[in-house]
Amino acid sequence: MWNTARYVLLTVLGIASLVACSGIARPMPSVGVPVKIPHAIGELAGSWEYQDVNGTFPLVLNEQGHGPYDWKEGRFETIALKNGVWTGKWYQAENDREGEFELTFSEDIPLAKGEWWYTRIGSDTAPLEPGGQFSLKQISGGVAMEQ
Repeated sequence: MWNTARYVLLTVLGIASLVACSGIARPMPSVGVPVKIPHAIGELAGSWEYQDVNGTFPLVLNEQGHGPYDWKEGRFETIALKNGVWTGKWYQAENDREGEFELTFSEDIPLAKGEWWYTRIGSDTAPLEPGGQFSLKQISGGVAMEQ
């Protein structure tokens, strides 16, 4: 009886060790990285990192989810944040363009990925030029400051 119990215990411990060392377990977030996604527009306030094919740019949003960005004298405006989906508009004064965007947050970190598209290029209010994909990662502020 003792040998059977010992065998079962060693087998369970062996399997637990394999699972723990295999990388199957969910990775823990880095120190200082917020783990809660924003659920209200006011939680979008703070510093963000915008990334697309042109590079990575800083973006600072106010309590309404609005803020300027450096690329082409841009401005970012939040329209809604509901059920993890963030929608809004963007404007670029330097090249006389504007458009809209839709982002979806990851389940456990303040990282949103999605698409942007044009609604106007110069005087053309029905542009055929495609948009693209981008992501926004919260660096500080909003939910990140609650940690």
